[in-house]
Amino acid sequence: PKQGRRVRFGDTVAARLACSSQNEVFSSIEDGRFLVGALAIPRWLSCAAASLVEGERGDFEADDAALPARFAVEGLISFELEILEIVAVVQKTEDASGRLGQGSVLKQTLKDGEEHWRRPTARSDITYSLQARYVPTGWCWPGDDDAVLLVGGCTRESMDETIESRACADPMQRKAEPLRVAAEACAKGETAIVALLDEAFELSLIDFCEVEDCFPERAGAISKKIIQAPDGSRAVPSDLDVVVVRGVVKARDSGTIACAYGTGEGTVSWRLDEDASATFDSASELKAPLCRGIELAIRRMSIGETADVTIHAPDLCFVRPPSTACAPTAPRIDDLQAFHYGGDRGALSAVADSRCYSCPLQCRLELVAIQRFNASSDGDALQRCEARLALAEDAKQRGSQHYDRSAFARASRRYGDALRQIEDAADALEHFENDPENEFDPSEPSRYCKAALDPIIDTPSSDFDYEDLPRPPTFDVPDVPKAEDSLREKRNRRYAELQARCLELERLCRLNRAACDLKRCEYQRVCDDCHSVLKDDPEDLKALFRGGKALVGIKDYDGARSLFHRCLDVDADCKDAEKMLRHVAKLEAGNGTMKGAFPPARGLGFNRRPPEKAGVAHDRPDVEGEQGGSKRASSMVDEADLPFKA
Repeated sequence: PKQGRRVRFGDTVAARLACSSQNEVFSSIEDGRFLVGALAIPRWLSCAAASLVEGERGDFEADDAALPARFAVEGLISFELEILEIVAVVQKTEDASGRLGQGSVLKQTLKDGEEHWRRPTARSDITYSLQARYVPTGWCWPGDDDAVLLVGGCTRESMDETIESRACADPMQRKAEPLRVAAEACAKGETAIVALLDEAFELSLIDFCEVEDCFPERAGAISKKIIQAPDGSRAVPSDLDVVVVRGVVKARDSGTIACAYGTGEGTVSWRLDEDASATFDSASELKAPLCRGIELAIRRMSIGETADVTIHAPDLCFVRPPSTACAPTAPRIDDLQAFHYGGDRGALSAVADSRCYSCPLQCRLELVAIQRFNASSDGDALQRCEARLALAEDAKQRGSQHYDRSAFARASRRYGDALRQIEDAADALEHFENDPENEFDPSEPSRYCKAALDPIIDTPSSDFDYEDLPRPPTFDVPDVPKAEDSLREKRNRRYAELQARCLELERLCRLNRAACDLKRCEYQRVCDDCHSVLKDDPEDLKALFRGGKALVGIKDYDGARSLFHRCLDVDADCKDAEKMLRHVAKLEAGNGTMKGAFPPARGLGFNRRPPEKAGVAHDRPDVEGEQGGSKRASSMVDEADLPFKA
């Protein structure tokens, strides 16, 4: 065909059909209409029509084809089908097959529902009713009166059945049920006829509720069903925000109350990703326990939202705290995947019933308010910079406290928060020269005159009128000499202090985060942080040593050896660097040298050159300072031909 669209299931078409068996034509129709996918139309005919374009003709064969009773034909048949026209009809039929494949489910709306644009999804809890069932009594043929009806030629059986379909927690184990897929294509209150492969139903969608996965990294671990949604935009909390919550937490299977977050109008509050327990607003001395699953659910809630949260994974629920008489256990110290909620010496607020430890939970939570952990944007550039730096120092202090408690994952996140605040502070300093308060200084009249002359500096000499020159303002000069610096000088000095403070705080946070990431085997980020520090200070001992340990972790032994030698250049008495050089030599001797495991741009071994006279990988040159040699190493060489072995 020159033009036309492809036929879809649910279209009513006018077709020319010629069927033959054993070279004898048993049916010939010049212009017959039928509904593609109708329950009483043979399936092979609908599939053949759905493979053609309007105006296209094709030859087909069908083996053991189902035919109306008036045709006494068996076995293989051949037929020629041409789509003459796709007919426009008033009552449209749509293909609602979804993930089942085209033509599996057809829907014809009988009654429109509320909010037709809002429909359930695969992650929704659905309630629907079946009011009738249609069963075909025989096959129809193109041109018959019942051929253009979805359930033509079928008998109707009344029924009254209400079905509740729950969303599957694990999407990989979700089974696609045809009726469930048909209900997902309906709006709330809508009534429709849904035709499956061999039967049809009259279905009404009663209600549905969306279920959200709160932990996408582990599908099905935490699910949230919204009970009451706020109007307007969704404002969700983030790290270090203080959340005010009201609700109750129960064991999912037994219904035992684990804890209550406030009673009546009372609430509890805590700082996300920071506090080990929640504090009652009515009595600050009372504490409520927290778990990782509750925090992950709160992060997906907006202000004023009420939701039912189900925590299926036991490791995300309440974990029994270790004894306060001993240090936290090893899994809590590692802090790799589990969340560290223990305070000093592992203290944790207890739940109401010990049976609620390490068991799935069912919660009804309401997010009442959010107190943002953010700096105000008011004030000039220097004031905004100071506010950001204050937040950065606070986050850095929190990270140091977590590091002392061996909560390395949380400490690393706090140092990352501090670095983001420092970046915002640096952006504020970039606007210092363009700050409106920095344009005019009453104590500098000459600067005012220059600003007044700028608009007319490009005026041609012929048109220039010297009488138009602005008069500089007059100031009362005090008799006593000025003892204080000008406002401009004060602001410049303050700008320089803040700039130095930003650089120093960034260096400390990157080094501290590198120490945390070394404990967590995040070697690539250690390399990036140490490289950033070394660009500003190539002799920073901590950055050299921690970067070398990270390169050992990724088995870039050449780069690690180079950085440990540079540590000895900076501090000849660095015992840790000598110890790591011996460790690298043992690794190379046992596993073989792995050169260039990462390119220099990704690692820290820049400016590396192999020793010219080195006989083995860990030999050292004998001349002090030659090819990156250290004073410590050179002092241990007695003869020029004797190599230094770390």
